Amino acid sequence: MNLNTILKNIRDIDNMQDLVAINEALRDQHNVIKKMAARAAKAVYRRADKIKMSNGKTGTIIEIKRTKAVVDIEGERWRVPLTMIVGKV
Repeated sequence: MNLNTILKNIRDIDNMQDLVAINEALRDQHNVIKKMAARAAKAVYRRADKIKMSNGKTGTIIEIKRTKAVVDIEGERWRVPLTMIVGKV
């Protein structure tokens, strides 16, 4: 099934119960994907790594927590979601 087919099928739904069920499934899958991405990032990045973020800024990892990293960006510490880190510099 491709994305266009899925979107068309969603538009054909005519009752609220089905929409609520789909919304819950999407939310659950979103959380699963975020957790997998955070787990993968924790396996790749370490303390003192110089990293680049999705907003184009660079910084140095000070600490890695469960879903976020504390990053030094131009002398300031920021809590950055692990999913926002796109690579090492």
